Amino acid sequence: MNKIEKVPAYFACCFQQGCAKEATCLHKLACQYVQKEKQQIICINPLHVEGKEGEDCPCYKEAVRVRMARGFLRAIGTVPSAKVDDVAQQLSEKFNRAYYYRMRKGTMPLTPKQQEIVAKVLIKAGASQPVEFDAYEEDYLWDRE
Repeated sequence: MNKIEKVPAYFACCFQQGCAKEATCLHKLACQYVQKEKQQIICINPLHVEGKEGEDCPCYKEAVRVRMARGFLRAIGTVPSAKVDDVAQQLSEKFNRAYYYRMRKGTMPLTPKQQEIVAKVLIKAGASQPVEFDAYEEDYLWDRE
């Protein structure tokens, strides 16, 4: 399994011992990367998952690495200028305005599902196909899609 660069602050760690699925659980994997200088972290209540293993655990999240994208400034540059404002409005409605700008600039990574949404809006507005994002990286899928 690949090394985790940074566990999001909102992501819960699981310290439950003996789970049959702990080798593939992202919550368990996140525990290995808790930073010593952090005084407080979020964790799953061990009493909530006690006696529940693997597939039966309500908190189990498979550790899956996916291809994340960063930025779509080049792709939006292929949209006819008369439709750029429409693209911004549609994507702002889907993600909210702040997220739209962070996603567009590349400061916030896009999950595969978000990439699909952005690509559909851009293609509908006349962007070059296939839609290529500015950069790609692999990361764990921390949020549920």
